[in-house]
Amino acid sequence: MKHTAMPLTVLFIVLLSSPSWCETVSWSDLVKRNDLYFEKFTDVPLTAEVSGQFNGQIKNGKKEGFWREYHDNGQLYEKIYFKDGIRQTYEKYYKSGLLDGKGNFKHDNLDGLWTWYHENGNLHLRVTYTNGSKHGLEEWFNTDGSLQFRYRFKDGVKVE
Repeated sequence: MKHTAMPLTVLFIVLLSSPSWCETVSWSDLVKRNDLYFEKFTDVPLTAEVSGQFNGQIKNGKKEGFWREYHDNGQLYEKIYFKDGIRQTYEKYYKSGLLDGKGNFKHDNLDGLWTWYHENGNLHLRVTYTNGSKHGLEEWFNTDGSLQFRYRFKDGVKVE
């Protein structure tokens, strides 16, 4: 029995001290310094689960994975995916739960197709970005889904 107790004890201690086990903190307990998150009154970049109106994970002081914020009625408001503290994808929702808008980032700049919707679910705006600047078509739609305006951009400048 002594031969199995020692390895189990060591394994238990190793698992408890593993960095994958992290504490849960409230958003109000955090401070941001030099683009890193810390728990108040500490100088060590935080690794923790954040709970409350904003929730997600912080790893080595940077947001990681999906971060969610909620409307006061409990419905999802925003969902942003972070990799090493940098935004990758974005979704925003109405209080009803319907999608308001979505798009992607590249190097923390708007990139690719971004779409926005009216509260009735019909397309409101469709625009393409390259490295943070409008590039390509920008189309605005009425609440009934009919095209309202269409513009063309090149490197952030309207060309037609």
